[in-house]
Amino acid sequence: MQEVKEQTARNRILSRLRRSANEPIAFEESYERMQGVEWNDADRVTEFCLQLEKSHAEVHRVPANDWVATVKKILVEKQVRSALLPPGTPLGIELKNALVADISIVHYPDSYAEFKPQLFDDINAAVTGARWGIAETGTLVLWPDAEEPRTMSLVPPLHVVVLDAKQIVNTLFSLMTDEKWAEQGMPSNALLISGPSKTADIQQTLAYGAHGPCELVAIVRE
Repeated sequence: MQEVKEQTARNRILSRLRRSANEPIAFEESYERMQGVEWNDADRVTEFCLQLEKSHAEVHRVPANDWVATVKKILVEKQVRSALLPPGTPLGIELKNALVADISIVHYPDSYAEFKPQLFDDINAAVTGARWGIAETGTLVLWPDAEEPRTMSLVPPLHVVVLDAKQIVNTLFSLMTDEKWAEQGMPSNALLISGPSKTADIQQTLAYGAHGPCELVAIVRE
């Protein structure tokens, strides 16, 4: 009898979910609020950096041709011994050539299970790119893939992110519009990062560096 009741309740829940999935979602009422503030190109970058720094991130605005030297300097100053890089991207290739004499370079292997002990115990930093930046909230938007798996951004204690200034948009709504999420659908896996790891689990007191990256460094290439 109990099993029949549970099955009936399950069917009711699934029926409601199926109906709601086919119902259009109306955004018109909050459309203007979602658009948010508009900045010009220069102010947009400044606002992005300001908001990200408010979230305890370290931000460096550098000329496009100086970003490799800046990343190298940061890793050396922070005494990084082993850095995880994406092997097949332009970012990873340029950094590997610049860092090979000073820092042990590690690439993500095919097998996560075998790599897990090294990832959690030996890797000091990871360097990834970012697809977008959101000025309103100081948020980095990453698209994890086979070259830059999600764990690169979530496990090493230091996360260095390289972002082109031209890829900074005003708001999350701007990003959704530019990426055509409404027409083409949302990505299956996206990371929105605003500062290093933090938690407020203990007495509702915000603490930084509780889990995941204790430091976030953003390199904005202008």
